[in-house]
Amino acid sequence: MQAIERAITQIRQHLGRLSVNARLLIGSMMVILVMALLLVSQYAGRSDMMPLGLPSTADVRAAAIRYLESSAIPHEDRGNDIYVPAGKQYEVVGRLNERGIVGAGEIDFNALIDKQSNPFLSRDQARQMWLTAKQNVLAAMISARQDVAGATVVIGEPAGAPGIGRASIQPTASVSVRMKSGALTQEQADAIGRMVAASHAGLKPESVTVVDTGAARAFKPRPDDVAAGGQYLEQKNRIEQHFQRTIESALSRVPGSVVTVNAVVKNTRETRNVRTVDEPRVGVVSSETRDFTSIGASPSGEAGMAPNTGASIRGMSRGSQTTESVSKERTDPQFGGAHEIIQDATGYPLLVNALVGIPKSYFVKIWQDGQATPDAAPDAAALAQVVDDQTKRWEEDLSLLIRTDGLTGAIAGTVRVSMIHDFDITLTGGVPTPLGVATVSNLLEGGGGMVKNLVLGALAVLSVIMMFLMVRRANVREPLPSPAETAGILPSLGGEGVDVVGEAEEGEAVLEGLELDEATLRMQELLKQINEAVKARPEEAAAMFQRWATSEVG
Repeated sequence: MQAIERAITQIRQHLGRLSVNARLLIGSMMVILVMALLLVSQYAGRSDMMPLGLPSTADVRAAAIRYLESSAIPHEDRGNDIYVPAGKQYEVVGRLNERGIVGAGEIDFNALIDKQSNPFLSRDQARQMWLTAKQNVLAAMISARQDVAGATVVIGEPAGAPGIGRASIQPTASVSVRMKSGALTQEQADAIGRMVAASHAGLKPESVTVVDTGAARAFKPRPDDVAAGGQYLEQKNRIEQHFQRTIESALSRVPGSVVTVNAVVKNTRETRNVRTVDEPRVGVVSSETRDFTSIGASPSGEAGMAPNTGASIRGMSRGSQTTESVSKERTDPQFGGAHEIIQDATGYPLLVNALVGIPKSYFVKIWQDGQATPDAAPDAAALAQVVDDQTKRWEEDLSLLIRTDGLTGAIAGTVRVSMIHDFDITLTGGVPTPLGVATVSNLLEGGGGMVKNLVLGALAVLSVIMMFLMVRRANVREPLPSPAETAGILPSLGGEGVDVVGEAEEGEAVLEGLELDEATLRMQELLKQINEAVKARPEEAAAMFQRWATSEVG
């Protein structure tokens, strides 16, 4: 502490010897240095942002952003993906998958794996490094779940590509999970197994084994049709959120409205096999027609010679001619029909009910708009009439948004609108605080960036002011010495009305020189050598002193 005080005292002494311009310059340099440090801490101190690998659907993006905002996790929406600080992406994706916001098959694992290429590695070595990185990413995502303390993922991939004559070996995976408290449930094992299977090509959920190391129990992910029964609450929550957002959008011009939705969801998986058979029909399979023509020989003439004059051609006789046609057809009777396999995953709402609360100030404003005096207050009867008319109108309009009559087995839902009381103050710790008033603590807690900018701006203004003071001080000329002072003439001590007591005489010097004789110098040199010998060789010096003491005693 004394060393620090001495250092501060020396700094003050050195600064006191400097001129005003030099001190202003040093102060300006210190302010500029502080500003530079603030800039470095504000911009260069930011961590790298990594993508989450989420799908591009608007619902998933909006739900992910709401989770990040509620968890106070820094994030950036860059259009193609959502970016979070490096090292946080595994935890965020694991939590989103656990909450059902993003499915295992919708995660882009290529965006999460750190891609490091090395041209000196072989193909098998690069593939093994990629597989190891994927296992580490999956382990980090599973460990980020709320009830999981740690996880290890091992993926077994057959060596070499399948070929002709080679046995087809499917990849397998094993996940070891250590829970924070309690035991692993079948639903959690299903989610973990499906996420691991979706991350590796060719890996099926039934080939993944999830082991709870604390309970010494192994799980196998269940098929979709078996696990569908445990997804009822997830589908119910998703449908209720959809209808709630739809109703809130319709009530966007009613500030302070409250919407609550309850839905009954059909979650049974249905498969129908329909086969219909028609009346038999006879169809011609093949047709064949053959024509046969037979011509007989002509009769012979009389024997001997006869003149050819007067002969009649018509009188000549011909042989007989016969024509026959044979047709054959082959038919085959067929039974017509249709075969349909209809699979219905259901998951649609059968009944949707909604409760809507509209603030009292809305109805008061509606009544005031129809009055000559805008600031008038309605009485109980007038307000009740406005509330009755408006609630009926809103119930009719909102009932159109929850209609499910187009679905099989659906029942018409009900919308009930009522008035709720709204206040202009909220109680915080028992003390009423007006709405819209920002306190200093809220500014410091929620406006960290604003405070940094204000401090940086104040330092900039301070440095500019100090620079102007330094320039102004530099323009002031110091008074020059008089000619008498330049010539070395001292000013007189006396003056008008001043009595001189006397002049000080010259005294003795503060330090006087002492003359040392030769014996004294020799003694001092001897003492110096003895001290050096004792420090260099203490054992020999002790033996020598012992001999001196013995000789003196003897």
